[in-house]
Amino acid sequence: MDGAELARHIAQVAKPGEDFCALPQWLEKFVAHARIFDPECPVCHGAMVIRHHRASGAPSWACRSFPRCAGRREPRMDLLQMAAAR
Repeated sequence: MDGAELARHIAQVAKPGEDFCALPQWLEKFVAHARIFDPECPVCHGAMVIRHHRASGAPSWACRSFPRCAGRREPRMDLLQMAAAR
């Protein structure tokens, strides 16, 4: 796919005046209005909460049912920083 074909595909799905390449313009608006949901536990599919490691203080997602369920996920630090800045 060359640049002209890519531009045609983008034009088919873009709204008039919308520029998919102008990330800073729509990213700030998206972050300001995004609703951040807690992820689902990969083990029991329950809700997760952010907990901090006792020794290092590093955040991670842990199953709300801990210690019955040991499900964990690593957080996306960039999203945590944006959410904390709001």
